[in-house]
Amino acid sequence: MERFPSPEEPERYKINTAQEKALRNLCHRYGVEYRADDYYVYPPDAAMCPGYAEGWVGGYVDGESRLYVGVSPDGRVNS
Repeated sequence: MERFPSPEEPERYKINTAQEKALRNLCHRYGVEYRADDYYVYPPDAAMCPGYAEGWVGGYVDGESRLYVGVSPDGRVNS
């Protein structure tokens, strides 16, 4: 996974292609906008869920029911 610079989170990792495809598909099915920044990607050396992306489908919106998912590095979705 590639890192990208951010003053707020200098160690943030990017969603890979398989994860992006799975998340875009989910967002489309739920009728919400896909934004990569809505998901946190664990570093490859994390003790728990290495390389997984997790977050709320369509982002976190207070007061709305949303689906929270984890997506493996190979694109498998878990909720």
